[in-house]
This record gives sequence, structure tokens and C-alpha cells, in this order.
Amino acid sequence: MPHQVARTSGPQDEPQADPYLDLTRLTADTGFTRAFDIATAVTDYVARRTANPR
Repeated sequence: MPHQVARTSGPQDEPQADPYLDLTRLTADTGFTRAFDIATAVTDYVARRTANPR
């Protein structure tokens, strides 16, 4: 019999910021800047997977 997992409220229920994707604090604390935007990251990932399908 599969285990039941209680669902909690979150972004799927109410509009709110998603703190897991927010880089504000990381940038402020460390000076981090991302190297890719989403489109470039996806393109890079697909190219890497095409070259090395493992």
C-alpha cells in the first residue's frame, strides 16, 4: 500500500514569490551572478546531453 503524503499550501495554491528561485540574498552575501539566463541554460544543457547522453 503506498504511503500518503500530506500536501501543504504553497505557490500552487496562492500567488506568492518562490524563495527557492530567488538569488537576491545569495548575490548580496557572496557577489554571485548567474552565468546563464534560462534560454541559454536550456540550450547549454541540451547540447551537453546531446554530446554525452549518460
